[in-house]
Amino acid sequence: MIRQPRSSVASQKRTTRASAPSTADRPFPRSLPREEITKAEPAVPPVAPPVSLTSEVMQGHIRHLLSGTMDEANATIDVLHAASNDKVSMELFITFSGVPPLLRQACRDPTLSETSLSVRLLFSLFLDHHQIDIADKLVSAARVKGSPLEQRNALHILLAFTHVLPLPDTHPVKSEMVEVTKDLLLQLMRSLWHGTSLEVTYALDCFSFIALVPAYHDPLMSLMEQPVPKPTLSNGATTLTRASTYLTISHELSSTSPPSSPRRSSWFRRKSGALIEAGLERFKDLLVVKSPSLRTGINGLAKLACQGTLTERELVTAIVMELGKNTDNDDVQCVCGSFCKAVVTTLGNGDESDIHKIQAISCVDHLVQNEGMRHHLLEAGLSPELYLLTQLGADGPRIHAERLLASLLDKPDVQAFFKPPE
Repeated sequence: MIRQPRSSVASQKRTTRASAPSTADRPFPRSLPREEITKAEPAVPPVAPPVSLTSEVMQGHIRHLLSGTMDEANATIDVLHAASNDKVSMELFITFSGVPPLLRQACRDPTLSETSLSVRLLFSLFLDHHQIDIADKLVSAARVKGSPLEQRNALHILLAFTHVLPLPDTHPVKSEMVEVTKDLLLQLMRSLWHGTSLEVTYALDCFSFIALVPAYHDPLMSLMEQPVPKPTLSNGATTLTRASTYLTISHELSSTSPPSSPRRSSWFRRKSGALIEAGLERFKDLLVVKSPSLRTGINGLAKLACQGTLTERELVTAIVMELGKNTDNDDVQCVCGSFCKAVVTTLGNGDESDIHKIQAISCVDHLVQNEGMRHHLLEAGLSPELYLLTQLGADGPRIHAERLLASLLDKPDVQAFFKPPE
C-alpha cells in the first residue's frame, strides 16, 4: 500500500471543501420552508388494483348478508365496496341475487348516513351497473308501514340518491324519484295533522335527520307551506275529515231509516225554518270565534310544539333549532319565521287553554337561546304578547311569561323590541 504524505491529504481535503457548491447556490433546497410546504401539491397515492372476488367467495359473502351476524355483514359490505370497481365481481354479486339482502342490511342500519358504505355500494350498483329496480325497492320499503327504522332509512337513501350523491340530471328515473320523495314528504306532513301517535313520532324522526343535512333542506322547505293532502279511505274513493265523517254517517242513517209518521213530518215542516235559522246563526258564531289555521307542515309543527306530548314538543323544538342554524338559506329562515309567528299567535289566542300557552312559552324559552330564532320571535311580535300575558293572563301563563320576559330583558340586543303596548 502506498501511503501519501500527510500534507498532500490535507491539501486534497481543502480542495474538496472549496470546490463543493454552497447552500445558497443550490437550485433546489433539501427542505421547503413551512409556508411553501402547505402550498405544495400533495403526492398522489398509488391506485390500488381492484379487488376481484371468485364465485365461491361471493356466495359466502352473500350468505353473510342473508343470515350472518352484524359484524359479518359489516365486514362483507367492506369487501364488496372495495370490489365495487371490478365489473366481474359486481356481475357475480348481481347474478347471485345479492342486491336484496344488501338493501335489507342498509335499511336496518341504525347508524345509516350518506357516507355509509352500504349506501355508496347501492348507489354504485344503481348508477354504474344499471340496477334500476333498487329505486323501486326503496320506494316500496318507504311506503309500506312496517318497521319505522326501515321506512326512515329507505327515505334517507332516496334523498341521498337524489340530493347528495352525484346522480346526473339526465338519468332516466331521477325525475320520478324526486316526485316520489316529494310525495313521501307530503305524507309525513299530513301525519302531523291526521296521523296516529306512532305516525307523528315517525314523521318527526324523519324530519330530524333531514334537518341535520343542509342538502335536504330545499326539498323540505318547498313543501312546508303547502296545504297537506286530506286523509282518504282505504280504497281512495272519497276524502273524509272528522266533521265530514259525522255528517256522512248521519246522512246515511237518516236515508236508510223507515219513513216517519205524517204527524212528525208535519211538525218538522212547520219548524224547519226556525231550526235552520238557529243552526246558521250558531254556525256563524263558531266561524267568528274560531278561525282554524291553514293545515300546512309548518303549522302542524307549531301545533305539536304547543299541544303535543313532551316527546313531540322536544322533537319539534330540536328540529326547528337545527334548521335555524342554516343561516345561508333564505327559504329555511322564512320557514323558521313562519313557525315562530304561529307559536307567538298561540300566546295571544283567547281560545287556547292555559296549558297550551304554557307549553308555547316553554318552546319559546328554548328557541330564544339562538340569536337567529330570537330575532324571528321578536319580529313576530313576542314582546307585546308577553306583556299582555303578564298583565292580563291567568296565573299559570302569567308566571311563565314573567320569567321569560325577565330573562329576555337582560339581553342587550332585544331592548329595542321590548316596548309595552300602548
